[in-house]
Amino acid sequence: MKKIRCLLCLPLILCLFCGCSHASNSPADPVDARHLKITATVEEGLGFTSFPAEELNSNLTEDLTYLDLKDVTIKINDDHYPLEDAIRQELITVEEIFAYARLDARDKICGETFETEHGLTHFTYCYPEFYLHLVYDVFESPDGKAHLISDITLYQPGSNIGYFYVDKNTGIPLFREDWGLTLEAADVSPTGLTLNITQSGGQQIGALQAESYTLFTQDYSSTPVPELSGNINAAQDPPVFIIAQNAQSQYTIDWTDLYGKLPKGNYVMTLHVHDIFDASQIHPLMEDFSDRQYYDIPFTIF
Repeated sequence: MKKIRCLLCLPLILCLFCGCSHASNSPADPVDARHLKITATVEEGLGFTSFPAEELNSNLTEDLTYLDLKDVTIKINDDHYPLEDAIRQELITVEEIFAYARLDARDKICGETFETEHGLTHFTYCYPEFYLHLVYDVFESPDGKAHLISDITLYQPGSNIGYFYVDKNTGIPLFREDWGLTLEAADVSPTGLTLNITQSGGQQIGALQAESYTLFTQDYSSTPVPELSGNINAAQDPPVFIIAQNAQSQYTIDWTDLYGKLPKGNYVMTLHVHDIFDASQIHPLMEDFSDRQYYDIPFTIF
């Protein structure tokens, strides 16, 4: 799998806000009181730091990631190690990190919250200087397949983080349902493009409505276009249009008001699509279905 993480000025499907209060121990309590002896320093604006799962010699399926944190270390047998090195050298395992965090929550050294969707449970442990997000569970995707997710993220306390997971081979989000959509970019220019849209069949309940979009550089930088003043909140802006069912259609997008004139390069447009339906259309046995999905459309400005 591949994990996508974004600050939640974007409307993502799996949204976790760590609402737990810190436990009775104050931030001045010694780290040695913890079972999980991790420390970290907050640095505003540092952004994401990731360590590829395949390079950590662990059973992580997702990259180890820090957000707005530096000097993330763990104390093991009176020695301090960068957490990524400790995992890489097998000085501590994913299972031990999970177990120690749960022991700290039991002892009220940290707070604990959890949220479950599609059978996948996200745990968040709230320490004074960082929040720890952990997943070790099976994701049940809409296509009936089961995917083991093993994921660790540490981030600045109070941040609101969203998670969704994609298939490494296809790049398609695991939570995506079949709405029969094919989206391609055409007539690309520095100021906009035309979306060629094909909709056929699918398992949507009502009408599909494109509600907004966000532009990213190809590497999904936390800022869509670093060279420009456009910002990630553009996800809240138009377009809004109904996608024709069982038909081919086109929609032209001009992004100059949001992003200006883009330089040459490779980009991704993330289109946010909403399934619009009445509550009476939902079958009583339906659960864990998505009424909003996100489609990535790559394009290049030459």
